[in-house]
Amino acid sequence: MIDADHANLLPCVKSIIGSIRGHETGRHHPSEPYRPLYARVYGRTDDELFGPVCHQNDAQSHMPVITASSTGTLDGVTQTGLTGGEDFMERRRLMQDSAKLAVGAAAAPVLMALTDAWQASTKPLPGATVSESMIDDWENAADVHHRNFIVDPPEVVLAALAIDFADMAPHLRRSQPLSVTRALNHVAARHAHWIAGGWFFMGARREATRWWARVRELADTSGDNEMAATARSWEVNCRISDPRENLVELLTLAEDACRAGGERPSMALVRAIATQAQVLALMGRDTDAVTMIRKAEAVFERMPSAHTWRAVREEGNLHFFRSFVYTLTQRHNQAAEAQEWGERQSIPGEYRIRQVRLHRAAAVARHEPEEGISQALRILEDHSDARQNPLVNGSARLVLTTLPDKARALPAAQELRALTAVST
Repeated sequence: MIDADHANLLPCVKSIIGSIRGHETGRHHPSEPYRPLYARVYGRTDDELFGPVCHQNDAQSHMPVITASSTGTLDGVTQTGLTGGEDFMERRRLMQDSAKLAVGAAAAPVLMALTDAWQASTKPLPGATVSESMIDDWENAADVHHRNFIVDPPEVVLAALAIDFADMAPHLRRSQPLSVTRALNHVAARHAHWIAGGWFFMGARREATRWWARVRELADTSGDNEMAATARSWEVNCRISDPRENLVELLTLAEDACRAGGERPSMALVRAIATQAQVLALMGRDTDAVTMIRKAEAVFERMPSAHTWRAVREEGNLHFFRSFVYTLTQRHNQAAEAQEWGERQSIPGEYRIRQVRLHRAAAVARHEPEEGISQALRILEDHSDARQNPLVNGSARLVLTTLPDKARALPAAQELRALTAVST
């Protein structure tokens, strides 16, 4: 609380906003009368938030003064490592930076304060540091991130994801009741799933690998086998587009996804089986690939029908897998049917439409090389972001794999190869 003696010293709202902006951008460290306001917004005491300070007598204000040292640290402030107050401030910094990208620098501090206030108003579950409302809110946010991931640039999606994951991260390492731990791991796995994908789409292979490992860990400890299967399938679906990847390793991961998916019909199991079919098709094991994709179709047929946006999306995913496998295994009629359905059920503007069209170009290139290559080049040129999307690039490279040997030296083929080359 701010005592009565300091109430008359409170600055105006404009000054508060200016001070918050200066602090968040690292230009200065807050002093009185801002310190108690910051502490109140963040739900901490002065010492927890800023550390103990060295008091210097000021003839006019008698307020504590904190000075910056030449090393960039604050004289008189205890540095505690990534625990306690500094951990909290690091989390706030990340959330603020992400919020600035998502909504702009001016609104970020206010929105962060509102988020803190909303969380503080909810009652934690018994023995836990989070409330049921917080977990539900993060689950709902994961659905939003999923929708945005389909059409928005990865850096925009990552900025929004960073806010939520930074918010839940401190709770993940604290002791919680088992049911709360599983619920937290579940929602964290969903966020980490799209974070890994975002890094991958930005070409950050090392960061993506780190987050994929985190997704698997969180999914496995959540107790949700379908999520454990989905985590592995998504990883394989991304990595399969990189020609540097080891297909044997990816096949093992896809088989792990199938085992995690169990026997009960679910979209997680469908994706896992279809993902395994994709890897087999790339390995040239056509008979095995067709067997697996037909198994995925059979599992999908046993699932109860639904008419939600997610159900439509999942059916579109299955047709994408069918298009990929049947194109590479030269099942032309099945491939054409899958491509027609896949385009029809894709969301306008999403990258998956381009992938399906590139599958069609790959089928054409097998018998009409110049026409197939021309189609692929037009698809890449018609969309300014297509060549920056690794999954679209991977589909374009399929055109090169279906070319007859004599056609691979064509100037157009060399152009396509250069456009889709993986940067190192």
